[in-house]
Amino acid sequence: MTRFARSVGRGKGRQANAEARERVRELIGRDPARADLLVEYLHRIQDAEGGVSVASVAALAAELRLSQAQVFEVASFYHHFDLLPEGRARPP
Repeated sequence: MTRFARSVGRGKGRQANAEARERVRELIGRDPARADLLVEYLHRIQDAEGGVSVASVAALAAELRLSQAQVFEVASFYHHFDLLPEGRARPP
């Protein structure tokens, strides 16, 4: 087993909390999560939450088996996603 294979699923850095993971699962649906629908899932989070929080990025990355950096890069690339810094309230 390669070092990469051993590290998959053990995410480094921020770990997704159970509450955020459950909320993301509700928003993306119960069908198997697909990485090719990342932008669609970000739209669902944005629409439901009024922005994309750090916890949502971590939870979505875990669900899609992507790195948090990959999810963040996509969310920060498109201007219609509001990335919410940790501890800051959602905009009105």
